[in-house]
Amino acid sequence: MTKRFGETVALDSVDVSVRPGEVYGILGPNGAGKTTLLRIILGLVRPDAGSVSVFGERPGAGAALRRIGSMIETPAFIPGFSGRTNLRVLARACGLSDDHVTNALARVGLADAADRSVKGYSLGMRQRLGVAAALLAKPDVLLLDEPTNGLDPAGVVAMRDLIAGIASEGATVVVSSHVLSEIEHICTRVIVLDAGSVIADADLTDITHGHRNLEEAFFALTTPAADASWTE
Repeated sequence: MTKRFGETVALDSVDVSVRPGEVYGILGPNGAGKTTLLRIILGLVRPDAGSVSVFGERPGAGAALRRIGSMIETPAFIPGFSGRTNLRVLARACGLSDDHVTNALARVGLADAADRSVKGYSLGMRQRLGVAAALLAKPDVLLLDEPTNGLDPAGVVAMRDLIAGIASEGATVVVSSHVLSEIEHICTRVIVLDAGSVIADADLTDITHGHRNLEEAFFALTTPAADASWTE
C-alpha cells in the first residue's frame, strides 16, 4: 500500500499483516507514517495504491468498524459535559447501554471522576477517557495512537496493565508510540517505519536480538547505515 500527500510519500509500498490476538507495536520517527497507517485501517484516509482488508472488509465498512475501537491522536470531548455524559453520547450513537459506559470508565480508572466536567480533567485523564471511548463496544481490535501521552508514571503502568488485560481476553491491540520502553513492555511484535517505508517487521525478541534493549535496536535500525534485513 502507498499513500502520498502532494509530493510527500507518507507510506511507500507498505506490506503489513496483523495477526489475531497479538499486541502489535508501530514505531518510527515523527513523520514516519504511523498515524497515517492507523487512519487508513479505519477508512479515514484512502491509499493511493494497493489495498487494505479489515476482517475481510474494506476499511471504513460498517461490518469492520463495529469490531474496532480506536483512539487516534488527542481525543476530543465536549468540555462542559462530564466524562460519563460524553461517553453516553457516543454510546447512544452506537446503540449501546449505560452499562457499557460504566464498565469502560471503571476499566480505565475514571469511575470516581466520571461525573466531573471534562474541562477540569488533566491531559492524562482525557487520554484515559479516550481509551474508555475506544472500549465502549468491547472491540475485537483496539487501535491506540500514543496511549500514554500525558500520563504520569503510575498512569503509564496502569495503561500497560490495561493493554495487557485486553490482549489476554483475546482482542488484538495495535499501539503506535514513541515511548520505546512501553512498546518493549507490552508488544509481542513490532513494525518500524522510517520515511514511510518498513525497515523492520518481526517479533520483538528478533528485533532486540544482539542489543541491550528496544531503544538501542531502534536507533541502530533508523540510522542511515542501518541494515534493513530485519523483516521476516
